[in-house]
Amino acid sequence: MKAGIVVFALICCATSAVAQQKAPVFDPMNPPETARADPGAEAKTEPKSGVKAATKADTAAPMVVTPTPEPAAPVVLAGPRVVSFDDLEAEVGKTITVKTHLHTTRKGTLKRFNRAVLVIQDMSRGFAMDIEIPRDTVAEVTVLN
Repeated sequence: MKAGIVVFALICCATSAVAQQKAPVFDPMNPPETARADPGAEAKTEPKSGVKAATKADTAAPMVVTPTPEPAAPVVLAGPRVVSFDDLEAEVGKTITVKTHLHTTRKGTLKRFNRAVLVIQDMSRGFAMDIEIPRDTVAEVTVLN
């Protein structure tokens, strides 16, 4: 009976001795020099407010990313420019001035354009009026904006 008690005491002591050994715990988020011996140690040291205490990994310098500069947009000079009749298709909706071979000048918004005629909306008389100007009468077209 005494031998059974001694064996029981040795088993209990050996189990408690093994349980008290503290081996380092591997943490993949921290380098080996900051590994903790007890995985529950951090939970014991956290403040009761729920805010995590700062560690060496948290105080690392922030990474700064500098974007690459984009190429500058081409500079478009604002102002009147002379445009050929065939290039008027891209200017629909803009204000133009048309000089004709009949020695007239018309100013208005280019509404429609085709190979034979251009249509401008003239506001010079206080009301909107569409004017058709045939291609063979156009001497010069100036885009104002």
